[in-house]
Amino acid sequence: GYRIYIDNYYPVTYIKFPSTQEYLGGGNAPVKRNEWFQIKLIFSGNNLKFLHDGELIDSINDDKKTNGLGGIGSSSSVCVDDIVVKPI
Repeated sequence: GYRIYIDNYYPVTYIKFPSTQEYLGGGNAPVKRNEWFQIKLIFSGNNLKFLHDGELIDSINDDKKTNGLGGIGSSSSVCVDDIVVKPI
């Protein structure tokens, strides 16, 4: 699967494999403490898009995984609410 990692010490988000820690892409996003924000992962074929508050952070093409899980992680405490999975 794929994982979005949010670093609250620096305003950086990136997409990586959880097992090999391979960096696939990412970009800067304004992550502020004690504020809610929306994260969206869109999987379509071999394309993965990552959006932060509706803004496209990165779009990658990767053929290594054809199925699996999507996850979110952080280097500090985060609260997660309203996880929704929808078929495309």
